[in-house]
Amino acid sequence: MRVLVVGGGGREHAMVWKLAQSPRQPRLFCAPGNAGIAALASCLPIKADDLVGLRAFVQREGVDLTVVGPEAPLALGIVDEFRKAKLKVFGPTKNAARLEASKIFSKEIMAKAGIRTARAKGLSQRAVTYVHAFRNALVPVVTVIGITMAILIGGAVVTEIVFNIPGLGRLVISAILRRDYPVVQGVVLVIAAAYVLINVAVDVLYAFIDPRIRY
Repeated sequence: MRVLVVGGGGREHAMVWKLAQSPRQPRLFCAPGNAGIAALASCLPIKADDLVGLRAFVQREGVDLTVVGPEAPLALGIVDEFRKAKLKVFGPTKNAARLEASKIFSKEIMAKAGIRTARAKGLSQRAVTYVHAFRNALVPVVTVIGITMAILIGGAVVTEIVFNIPGLGRLVISAILRRDYPVVQGVVLVIAAAYVLINVAVDVLYAFIDPRIRY
């Protein structure tokens, strides 16, 4: 008996290890497998999500049973494709695999069935893009403000030294840190705000150009 295990992680290693103990003594293959699995089965240079390559190998080598471990090939419909080709395969169909592959789908099913689960909210890809746009823009704000302050202070110190203006550097530092000089603080905030708006605008523009963008 010939058995193919699809995958190359610890889960598939456990499957191969247990199958190797069968009294039927099957010849085991694993695609792609790993160094540990290689001690128990013949590892194949075929990726787990290469459905065409896997099906071709099974048909060519006369594999009696295919056992699928990873989520990716199941979500792609490997079980459905193998069944269409009249090949024996163990694993959930593409629709059933959605429970694992799609968290939104699984949450909807649990909500309809009254299964207790953590609260969740589904968002469109465009909404997700907006959220990431604001997040990605806000994270470096502190850096921008810091760089702006460094430029102001550094420029003031250099000016103080070159043009011999005593106390200019200290004055600029006080202007940035104290509320007595709102103009200077306003300049810093305007620069930071401009940076945020530009980044948000670019990300939102990309969202309208291609909603498939993923972060």
